[in-house]
Amino acid sequence: MLLNPRHILACLGAAAAIVLTGCSGTEVGPSVEIGDPITSAPANGSDDSEATGDSNTATADDSERTVSAAADGTILTTGDQASFVMPSGNIQCVMRPGSAICQIASKQFDPSEGDMDPNALGDCTTESADAVTVIDDAAATWGCTSETIRGQAALDLGGWWAADDVGDTENVDGTDLAVLSYGQSLQLGQMLCVSESTGISCRDLNSSAGFTLAREDYSAS
Repeated sequence: MLLNPRHILACLGAAAAIVLTGCSGTEVGPSVEIGDPITSAPANGSDDSEATGDSNTATADDSERTVSAAADGTILTTGDQASFVMPSGNIQCVMRPGSAICQIASKQFDPSEGDMDPNALGDCTTESADAVTVIDDAAATWGCTSETIRGQAALDLGGWWAADDVGDTENVDGTDLAVLSYGQSLQLGQMLCVSESTGISCRDLNSSAGFTLAREDYSAS
């Protein structure tokens, strides 16, 4: 995914590093190791998101990753990332405290030219664009990823939040992946993603910038 200079987007490879790439695979930004802590993560974005249930530790370090439930059922997480696949298997997403990217395997539309990342390089076109991203207060943009990001939903990576029966899981090719079931919401920092049978929606709670994504259509703001 290629972004403008204000953006930090991840294209997640098999080596477990997140690197900014275009469809041509050209590296255009800093790599971020999955285990690196996010030191500037903002607090949860809404006053009504106070956890009411017991917090479950997702890693050995309680200060880095925790998961709990808000009064409205939203799954609240803290940490470096929270990733998931949709029940359909067609969309996979990676959330960070200030960003969210969702990749779609099969779509029946081409994004608008105006929603493409203006700094996209290589051969990324509206037809080949396969991922949409929102970061902080910037409008959501489309770009291309070099590889599938589905593996980031593995329970030992970004899907950690679904371990211990906190969320749903699905075994794909021998790997247990976190699934954000229809009707569920997941929040990490200021980012909130909501799963519905009609698609996924992700937005920045501070700015309301975000997107909705489904096989048939999308919206970006």
